[in-house]
Amino acid sequence: FACNEKYNHSDVLHMQGLLYAKSLLRKLTGGSEFSSNLEKNRDADDTSSDAGSSSVGSQSTDELSEILSQADVWLGRAELLQSLLGSGIAASLDDIADGESSARLRDRLVAEERYSMAVYTCKKCKVDR
Repeated sequence: FACNEKYNHSDVLHMQGLLYAKSLLRKLTGGSEFSSNLEKNRDADDTSSDAGSSSVGSQSTDELSEILSQADVWLGRAELLQSLLGSGIAASLDDIADGESSARLRDRLVAEERYSMAVYTCKKCKVDR
């Protein structure tokens, strides 16, 4: 990502960090095979007679799945931030840090009659329209 004057340099660095972390997680989990491996592990856990060892593997897989899911959420939010800033809308990571702050941003966008960006904010931050 090129650092544009419209973007806060620290926000660009956060986005780059998230992309790097996600790429490391994908390498760790085997890339695109991760979701199918997750399902196989869960199926194996259901039929395994050795609950101790399978639950440890499942817990580890579940933790990686959660981390990867969070990386996806934050990448989506970083894309939103990039779109907001590119549209001339003042915003920061604090505006999309959680559901409450994202809802406030949504309300501000509606008040400014930036409806498409308000809907996009709802989609990326998973808040009610």
